[in-house]
Amino acid sequence: MRQWPRSTQTSEEPSIQRLPASAVICTGGHRALLAATVASLAAQTLDPGRYEILVVLNREDAAQRRRLEETLAQTAGTAVALRVVAEPTLGLSHARNRGIAAACGTHVAFLDDDAQAEPDWQLDRKSTRLN
Repeated sequence: MRQWPRSTQTSEEPSIQRLPASAVICTGGHRALLAATVASLAAQTLDPGRYEILVVLNREDAAQRRRLEETLAQTAGTAVALRVVAEPTLGLSHARNRGIAAACGTHVAFLDDDAQAEPDWQLDRKSTRLN
């Protein structure tokens, strides 16, 4: 898992240059399903330096967040940037809004935590542009 530099990282959002795309996965913490979803995103044919994987844990549970980060770091590997942020207010709309707010990409694509992306999903083209 590519880590954001500690010197520029705040509690959850890194202060980095915008990426072309962010893949946002909202979850209640289903690690087994989520691992397969993250693995499918990490296997994209798109250059890993052009996108990030952002997981939004839709609950405030620090221990579960740490376990999720550990599991997903092993799954994603080191090439692609991966972050986990928490949204304590339950509901998919709240989680998606949190994902949009935390995204570093100029485009955002959402993927369910039980889905898998095809390797040529073209994440940078099948997403919503943020300004």
